[in-house]
Amino acid sequence: MSAMPEPDKPPPSVPDIFGRALVAASPKFAGSLAILYDGFRARRSARVSQVSDEVTAVMAPEPLSRRLEAQPALDAAFAAALEAAGRTGLEAKRRLLGRVIAQAVLDDARVDEATLLVGVLSQIDAPHVRCLEAIHRAEEEAEAAGEVAPRAQYTERETVPRIAEVGRAHPDPVLAALASVGLIETSNTWGETAILKGLTPFGQALLRDLRAASDPSAGDNASR
Repeated sequence: MSAMPEPDKPPPSVPDIFGRALVAASPKFAGSLAILYDGFRARRSARVSQVSDEVTAVMAPEPLSRRLEAQPALDAAFAAALEAAGRTGLEAKRRLLGRVIAQAVLDDARVDEATLLVGVLSQIDAPHVRCLEAIHRAEEEAEAAGEVAPRAQYTERETVPRIAEVGRAHPDPVLAALASVGLIETSNTWGETAILKGLTPFGQALLRDLRAASDPSAGDNASR
C-alpha cells in the first residue's frame, strides 16, 4: 500500500520570511539562531492553537470557514484573538479568547460582544490580571471589615483606603490601561494621581471569566 500523501503546508507568512532572512543574514550565529527561531515559532504556534482548538471543538473546520467568510466581523475578531494569543504567556487569557470566539461562532448575537472582549483582552496581560486579583482581594477584605459603606445606585463611589492602597502598589501604566478599557474605576481628585476606587462590574465579570478559563475542565463558564 502506498503511503498517504502529506497535506500541503501553508505558505510561510511575511513575518516568518522576514525572520528567516534575518537569521540567514548572520552567518556567524546562523545555526544557533535558527534553533532559537524555530523554537520560538513552535511555542507561538502552540499558544495560537489554544484558541483554534476551542473554536474547532464547537464547529468543524469546513463549516467554520464558511461561517467566517459569511461574517466578516467574526472573521476579524477570530484573527485578532489568534494574534493576541500568540503574544501572551497567560494561559487563562488564551483559553478565554478561544471561548469567546467559540460562543460567537455559534451565536450571531455574540459577535459584537466577542469583538469587544477580544479588544479588551488584547490590551491587558499578566501584570494587569495580577492587579485585578489584588483589587478583588482588597475589596473582599474591605467588605468583611465593614469598610465599604452602602451607596445608592448611580451615586459616586467612596474611596476606601484599603482598596486605594492597592492602586498605589501597582504601576500607573497598569492602572491607566485597566481604567481605559473599563475594568476599574478611579478618581483623579488628587493632583494627577489616579485614586483607585475598585473594580467595575465589567472588571468583576472579566476576572471571573479569566479564573474559570484557568481551569481547562471548567468548560464555558463565561458569566455574560
